[in-house]
Parts: sequence; C-alpha cells; structure tokens
Amino acid sequence: MESTPLDPDSSEYQSILMEVNQALVNLEQSLRQDNTSVVDYTFNYCVMYCCNPLNVVCRCD
Repeated sequence: MESTPLDPDSSEYQSILMEVNQALVNLEQSLRQDNTSVVDYTFNYCVMYCCNPLNVVCRCD
C-alpha cells in the first residue's frame, strides 16, 4: 500500500489531507506564539574585548 499513491478522490486521502492541514495550522500558530528574542545592542564596558598582555584573563590576537 505504501508503494502506490493514494487516490485523491478516496475518503482515506481526504481524511489524511484534513489531518495534515490541521497540523500545518497548529504549527503556524505555535510559531506565531513562540517567544522571540529581543536584541540589545547597547555597549557594555564589562564585556569589552580585553587586549592587555600583562593581564592573565586578556587575550590579544
């Protein structure tokens, strides 16, 4: 049965099509309701790149 496509006029095809469409609707709703990140591009000196050869926690490339 898996080797042949379903007949688009069959009730089985229509039933599966409705389930697939509902799954897509659910996925779209889930993606819309998902939390999205908010980027903060403000400058913070605490995380500034350090290039001091005398400091053990700094790296210079």
